[in-house]
Amino acid sequence: SEASPDLAILPALVTVKPGGQRRVVVILRNLAPGESRTTRVCAQLAKQEGMIHARVCSNLSARRLKPRGA
Repeated sequence: SEASPDLAILPALVTVKPGGQRRVVVILRNLAPGESRTTRVCAQLAKQEGMIHARVCSNLSARRLKPRGA
């Protein structure tokens, strides 16, 4: 699949030890006030380990709040 120029994942490359926490920041840019957007973000092993080829995906939604009093 193709990455969106309005989507940033920080850090771009994450190394996780077995049983470790997986924490990243996902940024969606160029949302208009009040606009909502849903995107699918996936992570997978950097290299296949034997028969294991793991991939995990999540659907994330974001909404930009309208300015107060608008």
